[in-house]
Amino acid sequence: MHQWGGGTHRSIKIYKDGSIEHFYDNESRFKIPAEQITKNSQNIYENYLYKTTYDAKDAVLEIELKFIDNSYCTFDFEYSYTSNSGGGLSGNLDDYIKQNEIKYN
Repeated sequence: MHQWGGGTHRSIKIYKDGSIEHFYDNESRFKIPAEQITKNSQNIYENYLYKTTYDAKDAVLEIELKFIDNSYCTFDFEYSYTSNSGGGLSGNLDDYIKQNEIKYN
């Protein structure tokens, strides 16, 4: 059952190996290996045509994450199922965790 509107929580973790994992209401939705991610100097992670599953279906995922500052991240991803259906989603992540980043207080 999907929840729309209030109560939903999207977050992302960036692991020490460079892989990223996206969570929706604390449920892992997808994880992308580091070798499938490129990063440019503007802190934008891009991944194209990553074969994965989404909502338990085979899919191809394109994702772009832009880290505005230490607590604000925007995302834009599109997915297409092998059955030629698909969709997309854009918005803001509530939070993200960069595990390979040293935090200064």
